[in-house]
Amino acid sequence: MKVSSAVEINDNAVQFSSSGKYLAYGCKNSLNIINVNSLEIVSTFHCSHSIKKVDWNWDSDHLLCVLSDVRKVEAFSVTDPEWGCVIKEGNAGVETALWSPIGYHILTLTTFNVRISVWSLKGQTITTIENPILKKADLSFSKNGSNLAVITGSRPVTLSKLKPTIKAPALPGISNLACDNTGKFIATQCSSMPAVVWLWNAASFSLKSVVILSNAVASLNWSDFNMLISSRGNSVVLWTPKKPLLLDLSPFVYEGLCVEGCLWRPKTGDKILVVTASFIYIASDFNH
Repeated sequence: MKVSSAVEINDNAVQFSSSGKYLAYGCKNSLNIINVNSLEIVSTFHCSHSIKKVDWNWDSDHLLCVLSDVRKVEAFSVTDPEWGCVIKEGNAGVETALWSPIGYHILTLTTFNVRISVWSLKGQTITTIENPILKKADLSFSKNGSNLAVITGSRPVTLSKLKPTIKAPALPGISNLACDNTGKFIATQCSSMPAVVWLWNAASFSLKSVVILSNAVASLNWSDFNMLISSRGNSVVLWTPKKPLLLDLSPFVYEGLCVEGCLWRPKTGDKILVVTASFIYIASDFNH
């Protein structure tokens, strides 16, 4: 296995482009773009404040940064370094932002969920959605990316009082479920056994294998029918239908840091992005 040298980042401010050609990451107030094949920096953009989040457009050219201190958005283009865009939400401030699946629209969510704004960079128009009740499952694009559904709230909500039975044990159940991209396998986790992952054959729903880790599972990531399992240690489990492999990252990861998660390179899956609290690494040749 080959692992690149450590690259310092802001917490979780890193993302592959959808084409898999580039990797963007924020370090303080600098946005750096890496060519994933050569691991060389091809572009650097400087923001006005520290970068909180990075998000690529579908075209793998435009990307945005959410800035942590001033709560605004800055957008850039890899192929046109002179192009730039700044989005502000006034006193409300931007909590987070993302690109639409198609076209050139940026969605911003203000602090305290006051509103969602849809900014059209081509048409230079703004559409607002007031009082969104926003969680991950409460915002969804249609399959073709042309329509957006959002749950909003406009009336007071009355919550009924329910006195829990303190002595009753919590009911265990499935805490996580992830299907592979081919539809052949399903991975599940149970809340009562956080360090165990069950792998199922999706067609027959028969048990394929069980992976037991020493620590609670932090993340599951599929690439076709291979899966990465991280548990905030110094190693990652690469599960394949033939057998699981243990990728020992302790010789490469700085002492005292744990693997927070892993991401596959889009399209090819030939490289893995290893994320710790302050650094990232790119691993390759991990099947040998």
